[in-house]
Amino acid sequence: MGKVKYNVHPQSITAQRLDAPEIIDETRDEFQKLWEEMQSDVPETLYHYTSADGFLGIINSQSIWLTNIKYFEDHTEGMYGRKLLLDVIDELIEMDFDEKKQRFLNRIKKTVTNNWDDFYGKIYVSSFCKEGDVLSQWERFAQKGYCIGLDITKDTYLGYYTGSSHYALNPKITEIIYDRDKQKGLLEDVLNKCLELLETENVFPQDCNTLVLNQVIPWLFSFKNDFFKSEHEWRFITSIDWLASHKEMKSKSELLSFRVNDGAIIPYKSFRLFNDDSKYEGTLPLVEIIRGPKLDEYEANSIKSLLRKNRLPLVDINESKIPIR
Repeated sequence: MGKVKYNVHPQSITAQRLDAPEIIDETRDEFQKLWEEMQSDVPETLYHYTSADGFLGIINSQSIWLTNIKYFEDHTEGMYGRKLLLDVIDELIEMDFDEKKQRFLNRIKKTVTNNWDDFYGKIYVSSFCKEGDVLSQWERFAQKGYCIGLDITKDTYLGYYTGSSHYALNPKITEIIYDRDKQKGLLEDVLNKCLELLETENVFPQDCNTLVLNQVIPWLFSFKNDFFKSEHEWRFITSIDWLASHKEMKSKSELLSFRVNDGAIIPYKSFRLFNDDSKYEGTLPLVEIIRGPKLDEYEANSIKSLLRKNRLPLVDINESKIPIR
């Protein structure tokens, strides 16, 4: 038998066999549909809560900041989904499957366990909320900060990336899934489908391993504990590999910037949201700005001056109605 050839795409986590049977592509489409069925329609406006420093940076650069998920304030980010996947795999391993299927399950478990830091380090995220004045968001992030409403239609990059993609690490807007039963059910459906695939001629454990890694691993960064469901969070998720391959980006080592948060140095990347030919004509797609609950009224005048300086439209600047004092 000749040497098996693989193709590595920059938006894939692991290599894909070039001569894999058609059923692999069909299953990938099926997995993508399963994910899309769990997602709500993307709101036309999403809100980003940020500190005063973050607000200045976003307005002056007319970009959002994508932060490596390792450095989120919630240190369980990503680890929650990882543990859930490993728990589901362990439950399946205990069942009486043949050697080929057991080899697939053990390989997935070993890969996720040993290579998680590599996956984790690739993911860059910006968080949004579907609501513009939410108590939990102000308490956690920005009592003296701002909430920025952004257009998520097809006139912006955010809107452009609301569609589906065959490549797992292509940038995308996703809704956070908080329901553990839905999370677990989705993982069980995918793994059981892979076990069925292994009964097909010319489908090998490595093919199913690739399917799970490339399609499922990115989902885990959209799983959170039910405790956080009041956040109503959506995320713009991409990878350092995609950022480096993007036509406007440089090499991985050059494209990152750094900021300070509570004494820690945090890597991030500014990412422009607009399409050059959109109605925004090269500007930040602002819809609304909400001032934090602990900001004074005169802040609105400063914001207007800042918008004028950056040639941004004077959108509505509203005061939070949350009574935090």
